[in-house]
Amino acid sequence: MPDGDVVHSCLRRAYQQPYKVLCEGVASPEECARNILIPLKDNLRQNGQWPLRLSLSISDLLSQKVGPLELANDVEAARISREIDEVIRQADCCLHERELIARASKSVLSELRYGQEKESCNGQSLIFERYILEKYEAEFKDRIPLGNDHHNGISRAELMRRLEALEPHVNLGIQQFAQAAIKHQNLNKLRLPRRVRYDIDLDENLLAG
Repeated sequence: MPDGDVVHSCLRRAYQQPYKVLCEGVASPEECARNILIPLKDNLRQNGQWPLRLSLSISDLLSQKVGPLELANDVEAARISREIDEVIRQADCCLHERELIARASKSVLSELRYGQEKESCNGQSLIFERYILEKYEAEFKDRIPLGNDHHNGISRAELMRRLEALEPHVNLGIQQFAQAAIKHQNLNKLRLPRRVRYDIDLDENLLAG
Protein backbone atom coordinates (compact mmCIF):
# COMPACT_ATOMS: atom_id res chain seq x y z
CA MET A 1 0.00 0.00 0.00
CA PRO A 2 1.58 3.33 -1.01
CA ASP A 3 2.46 5.91 1.62
CA GLY A 4 -0.56 8.03 2.42
CA ASP A 5 -3.03 5.38 1.24
CA VAL A 6 -4.67 5.32 4.64
CA VAL A 7 -8.22 4.06 4.51
CA HIS A 8 -8.91 4.42 8.22
CA SER A 9 -7.03 6.81 10.47
CA CYS A 10 -7.71 4.80 13.65
CA LEU A 11 -5.83 1.74 12.41
CA ARG A 12 -2.10 1.21 12.41
CA ARG A 13 -0.43 1.06 9.02
CA ALA A 14 0.01 -2.72 9.05
CA TYR A 15 -3.76 -3.21 9.41
CA GLN A 16 -4.90 -0.75 6.72
CA GLN A 17 -4.89 -3.33 3.94
CA PRO A 18 -6.70 -6.05 5.94
CA TYR A 19 -9.38 -3.50 6.85
CA LYS A 20 -9.68 -2.36 3.23
CA VAL A 21 -10.09 -5.92 1.96
CA LEU A 22 -12.65 -6.66 4.67
CA CYS A 23 -14.73 -3.63 3.72
CA GLU A 24 -14.63 -4.41 0.01
CA GLY A 25 -16.23 -7.79 0.64
CA VAL A 26 -14.57 -9.68 -2.23
CA ALA A 27 -12.27 -11.98 -0.23
CA SER A 28 -13.58 -14.96 1.75
CA PRO A 29 -13.63 -14.85 5.58
CA GLU A 30 -10.65 -17.21 5.54
CA GLU A 31 -8.61 -14.85 3.34
CA CYS A 32 -9.64 -11.82 5.39
CA ALA A 33 -8.46 -13.62 8.51
CA ARG A 34 -5.10 -14.46 6.89
CA ASN A 35 -4.67 -10.78 5.98
CA ILE A 36 -5.06 -9.92 9.68
CA LEU A 37 -2.92 -12.78 10.97
CA ILE A 38 0.08 -11.72 8.84
CA PRO A 39 0.68 -8.34 10.60
CA LEU A 40 -0.33 -9.89 13.92
CA LYS A 41 2.39 -12.55 13.51
CA ASP A 42 4.94 -9.89 12.54
CA ASN A 43 3.98 -7.80 15.55
CA LEU A 44 4.45 -10.76 17.90
CA ARG A 45 7.93 -11.35 16.53
CA GLN A 46 8.86 -7.69 16.79
CA ASN A 47 7.94 -7.64 20.48
CA GLY A 48 10.61 -10.23 21.24
CA GLN A 49 10.46 -13.24 23.53
CA TRP A 50 9.39 -11.59 26.78
CA PRO A 51 5.57 -12.04 26.35
CA LEU A 52 6.11 -15.75 25.84
CA ARG A 53 8.42 -16.05 28.86
CA LEU A 54 6.02 -14.01 30.99
CA SER A 55 3.04 -16.11 29.91
CA LEU A 56 4.94 -19.29 30.83
CA SER A 57 5.84 -17.85 34.25
CA ILE A 58 2.21 -17.02 35.00
CA SER A 59 1.06 -20.39 33.69
CA ASP A 60 3.52 -22.11 36.03
CA LEU A 61 2.30 -19.94 38.92
CA LEU A 62 -1.32 -20.90 38.25
CA SER A 63 -0.54 -24.60 37.88
CA GLN A 64 1.16 -24.53 41.30
CA LYS A 65 -1.33 -22.32 43.12
CA VAL A 66 -4.73 -22.98 41.65
CA GLY A 67 -6.87 -25.79 43.00
CA PRO A 68 -10.50 -26.28 44.08
CA LEU A 69 -9.88 -24.95 47.60
CA GLU A 70 -8.02 -21.86 46.45
CA LEU A 71 -10.59 -21.04 43.78
CA ALA A 72 -13.49 -21.43 46.19
CA ASN A 73 -11.90 -19.01 48.63
CA ASP A 74 -12.21 -15.29 47.82
CA VAL A 75 -9.17 -14.40 49.92
CA GLU A 76 -6.95 -17.02 48.28
CA ALA A 77 -8.17 -16.09 44.79
CA ALA A 78 -7.37 -12.43 45.49
CA ARG A 79 -3.91 -13.42 46.71
CA ILE A 80 -3.23 -15.37 43.52
CA SER A 81 -4.39 -12.36 41.51
CA ARG A 82 -1.94 -10.12 43.38
CA GLU A 83 0.87 -12.58 42.73
CA ILE A 84 0.09 -12.38 39.02
CA ASP A 85 0.18 -8.58 39.25
CA GLU A 86 3.59 -8.72 40.89
CA VAL A 87 5.04 -11.04 38.24
CA ILE A 88 3.76 -8.72 35.52
CA ARG A 89 4.96 -5.59 37.32
CA GLN A 90 8.51 -6.89 37.30
CA ALA A 91 8.48 -7.55 33.56
CA ASP A 92 10.77 -5.38 31.47
CA CYS A 93 8.24 -4.21 28.90
CA CYS A 94 5.95 -1.31 28.06
CA LEU A 95 2.81 -0.60 30.07
CA HIS A 96 0.47 -1.40 27.16
CA GLU A 97 1.86 -4.91 26.73
CA ARG A 98 1.80 -5.54 30.48
CA GLU A 99 -1.87 -4.60 30.48
CA LEU A 100 -2.60 -7.09 27.69
CA ILE A 101 -0.85 -9.88 29.58
CA ALA A 102 -2.68 -8.91 32.77
CA ARG A 103 -6.09 -9.04 31.06
CA ALA A 104 -5.24 -12.40 29.51
CA SER A 105 -4.06 -13.85 32.82
CA LYS A 106 -7.01 -12.55 34.83
CA SER A 107 -9.52 -13.85 32.29
CA VAL A 108 -7.97 -17.33 32.48
CA LEU A 109 -7.94 -17.18 36.29
CA SER A 110 -11.60 -16.15 36.32
CA GLU A 111 -12.61 -18.94 33.97
CA LEU A 112 -10.70 -21.50 35.98
CA ARG A 113 -12.37 -20.23 39.13
CA TYR A 114 -15.92 -20.34 37.83
CA GLY A 115 -15.57 -23.53 35.85
CA GLN A 116 -15.79 -21.98 32.40
CA GLU A 117 -12.31 -23.20 31.50
CA LYS A 118 -12.31 -26.96 32.02
CA GLU A 119 -8.79 -27.38 30.74
CA SER A 120 -6.34 -26.60 33.55
CA CYS A 121 -3.24 -24.53 33.00
CA ASN A 122 -1.30 -27.63 32.09
CA GLY A 123 -1.87 -26.36 28.54
CA GLN A 124 0.86 -23.77 28.80
CA SER A 125 -0.30 -22.16 25.58
CA LEU A 126 -3.56 -21.03 27.18
CA ILE A 127 -2.38 -17.71 28.65
CA PHE A 128 -0.19 -16.89 25.66
CA GLU A 129 -3.11 -17.68 23.35
CA ARG A 130 -5.32 -15.35 25.34
CA TYR A 131 -2.62 -12.67 25.20
CA ILE A 132 -2.54 -12.92 21.39
CA LEU A 133 -6.32 -12.63 21.30
CA GLU A 134 -6.13 -9.51 23.48
CA LYS A 135 -3.52 -8.16 21.06
CA TYR A 136 -5.73 -8.83 18.03
CA GLU A 137 -8.60 -7.00 19.67
CA ALA A 138 -6.44 -4.08 20.84
CA GLU A 139 -4.59 -3.65 17.53
CA PHE A 140 -7.44 -4.27 15.09
CA LYS A 141 -10.95 -5.05 16.26
CA ASP A 142 -11.26 -2.44 19.01
CA ARG A 143 -9.73 0.27 16.81
CA ILE A 144 -12.69 0.11 14.43
CA PRO A 145 -14.99 2.96 15.56
CA LEU A 146 -18.66 2.55 16.33
CA GLY A 147 -19.87 4.90 13.59
CA ASN A 148 -20.80 4.20 9.97
CA ASP A 149 -17.96 6.11 8.32
CA HIS A 150 -16.21 3.09 6.83
CA HIS A 151 -14.29 2.36 3.65
CA ASN A 152 -16.36 1.48 0.58
CA GLY A 153 -19.50 2.89 2.24
CA ILE A 154 -20.05 -0.29 4.22
CA SER A 155 -22.38 -0.01 7.20
CA ARG A 156 -21.27 -0.71 10.75
CA ALA A 157 -23.75 -3.62 10.95
CA GLU A 158 -22.36 -5.26 7.80
CA LEU A 159 -18.78 -4.75 8.95
CA MET A 160 -19.57 -6.42 12.27
CA ARG A 161 -21.20 -9.31 10.42
CA ARG A 162 -18.05 -9.82 8.36
CA LEU A 163 -15.85 -9.60 11.45
CA GLU A 164 -17.96 -12.27 13.12
CA ALA A 165 -17.63 -14.52 10.06
CA LEU A 166 -13.83 -14.32 10.00
CA GLU A 167 -13.24 -14.72 13.74
CA PRO A 168 -13.27 -18.56 13.77
CA HIS A 169 -10.38 -18.40 11.27
CA VAL A 170 -8.58 -15.74 13.32
CA ASN A 171 -9.03 -17.82 16.47
CA LEU A 172 -7.63 -20.90 14.74
CA GLY A 173 -4.57 -18.92 13.66
CA ILE A 174 -4.08 -17.53 17.17
CA GLN A 175 -4.34 -21.00 18.65
CA GLN A 176 -1.73 -22.32 16.22
CA PHE A 177 0.59 -19.38 16.94
CA ALA A 178 0.41 -20.10 20.66
CA GLN A 179 0.96 -23.83 20.29
CA ALA A 180 3.95 -23.32 17.98
CA ALA A 181 5.47 -20.76 20.33
CA ILE A 182 5.20 -23.14 23.29
CA LYS A 183 6.49 -26.11 21.31
CA HIS A 184 9.59 -24.31 20.01
CA GLN A 185 9.99 -21.96 23.00
CA ASN A 186 10.38 -18.98 20.65
CA LEU A 187 8.40 -16.91 18.17
CA ASN A 188 10.53 -17.57 15.11
CA LYS A 189 8.54 -20.51 13.81
CA LEU A 190 5.03 -19.12 13.80
CA ARG A 191 3.11 -20.23 10.72
CA LEU A 192 -0.21 -19.24 9.23
CA PRO A 193 -2.92 -21.92 9.06
CA ARG A 194 -2.97 -23.86 5.83
CA ARG A 195 -5.42 -22.67 3.26
CA VAL A 196 -8.50 -24.82 2.88
CA ARG A 197 -8.52 -26.60 -0.47
CA TYR A 198 -11.81 -27.16 -2.20
CA ASP A 199 -11.61 -30.12 -4.58
CA ILE A 200 -14.06 -29.93 -7.44
CA ASP A 201 -15.29 -33.09 -9.12
CA LEU A 202 -15.32 -32.17 -12.80
CA ASP A 203 -17.50 -35.20 -13.54
CA GLU A 204 -20.18 -33.99 -11.13
CA ASN A 205 -23.34 -32.75 -12.76
CA LEU A 206 -23.46 -29.25 -11.31
CA LEU A 207 -26.97 -28.76 -12.59
CA ALA A 208 -28.33 -31.82 -10.88
CA GLY A 209 -30.74 -31.37 -8.02
